[in-house]
Amino acid sequence: MNIEIGPQKMFNYKIYVCPLLLILFIFSICLIINAQPEDRALIPMLCAITFAVCIFSVILMLIFEVIYVPNGVIIDNDSNQLTFKYQFHTPKTLDINTINAYKDVRIRSKNGMMRGIVIYLPTEKPVLLSDVNLNNYVPVKQFLDNLNVANIGEGNFNFLMYFIHQY
Repeated sequence: MNIEIGPQKMFNYKIYVCPLLLILFIFSICLIINAQPEDRALIPMLCAITFAVCIFSVILMLIFEVIYVPNGVIIDNDSNQLTFKYQFHTPKTLDINTINAYKDVRIRSKNGMMRGIVIYLPTEKPVLLSDVNLNNYVPVKQFLDNLNVANIGEGNFNFLMYFIHQY
């Protein structure tokens, strides 16, 4: 029996937010470049540059999140496999025997504390499944528990370190 878990509602909106932020970033860069010499006061220019840098960092975080974080999971109880679906690349199917362990994580966000799990694989990068990207990650956790996959504890999750480990 297969159980399919879809994306969290806000996760798909991030794809539409990125182009809008990119347009805002380009607009702010154009304002900085095209400012007349008499308009180049130090404080407004520093504010514009800070604004552009902040927008650029948000764009990078959103792009990395959309590319590297799964937006769906299929649990195949018959063959003991998990299939991770991604927005921009092919699904990845894993046999339960290829999973080393998983860890419960807490994710701090503007909406409060969210929860999830990080699945550790022997030859590949870790995979995040959480309230941030999925409707409900709990069936995956139960699936792993039922098949006696090692739970190595609990910890805090940091998106920046997660993206660094993806390279």
